[in-house]
Amino acid sequence: MSRQRSTPFFDADLRDGVAAALEDCMQKTKNMDARAMQEAHWRLAADMGWLGAMVTEEQGGLELGRAFAADLCAEAGRALFCGPLLETAILLPALAAECSSLLPLLNGVVAGDVRLGLAEECSGQVLVQYADAATHIAVLNCSTDTLSVTFAPSTAFRCVMLQPLDPRSSVACAELIDPDVAEHIPLQREAADRVLHALYMAQAADLWGIAEAALLATVSYVVERRQFGRPIGQFQGVKHRLADIHTAVDAARLAIATTVDDAAGAHEAAIARILACDAALAASGAAIQYHGGLGFSWEADLHLYLKRALRLNASTGGTAALRSTVGERIIMRALEADAA
Repeated sequence: MSRQRSTPFFDADLRDGVAAALEDCMQKTKNMDARAMQEAHWRLAADMGWLGAMVTEEQGGLELGRAFAADLCAEAGRALFCGPLLETAILLPALAAECSSLLPLLNGVVAGDVRLGLAEECSGQVLVQYADAATHIAVLNCSTDTLSVTFAPSTAFRCVMLQPLDPRSSVACAELIDPDVAEHIPLQREAADRVLHALYMAQAADLWGIAEAALLATVSYVVERRQFGRPIGQFQGVKHRLADIHTAVDAARLAIATTVDDAAGAHEAAIARILACDAALAASGAAIQYHGGLGFSWEADLHLYLKRALRLNASTGGTAALRSTVGERIIMRALEADAA
């Protein structure tokens, strides 16, 4: 099994530059608390121009397109980036492309002055990620063919901070207390498809970055850790499980590569997110187990990969619900094809 990094979606030099900058930042901030770490990571993203990856040149962005966005999100997942990078750099420009009233915010996105907290309803509550630093909050409400978004400055919400599963991502229970400043954005089928494509693709790439980082760390460890005079990677139980995970990680990468094509929509991106989530959960879980006592310690970063994968697994309705929706659509397409 190769321990080399996979082929980039866009450009190897650009991806490696992102990776090197993030690795250096991670080393400098590893002893900081979550809030200080988030500020350092965010300033890096703004200084490097990553926040403008999907913003047009007219708005001061780089307009590098989907493939670079996938590389950026993958490296963010690999490095456990602390901050709403996917929501602000990927989702917000996609929303602004469908709702012109949000376009003035893009200059602030590029400068790092705007941070988007993504919210969704869960068991009657509205839960917001990164609420402690968000300047704006978008509440998503998805149905079969439409998407409605409630968008407002964070000051229009009353937020009560909760204990997060992922220690690098704050979470709050939010209540809209100033509905007059909120904008309600109904998106019909095609517009909803474009916005959800951006969101699912970003989440899929982030999850894939987690999966590959956890897998490579595990492969490196099992060829060094020895039991009964042999590296544990030579035992069939370990070898076969890691081979299966490698296959899952590679399948997710190929699915994400499909989503960066201009013809791809939310359906393809949802499939990529499902596959990437499965791979991330499997790889991070195996990493903890095969690192033994070290893997189960708080000092190791392995639990952070698992917790981030679990957080993304539960986001935007959850992967199980998304899997059901995608499955139903595949069945409907097959029935329509047979009827034709």
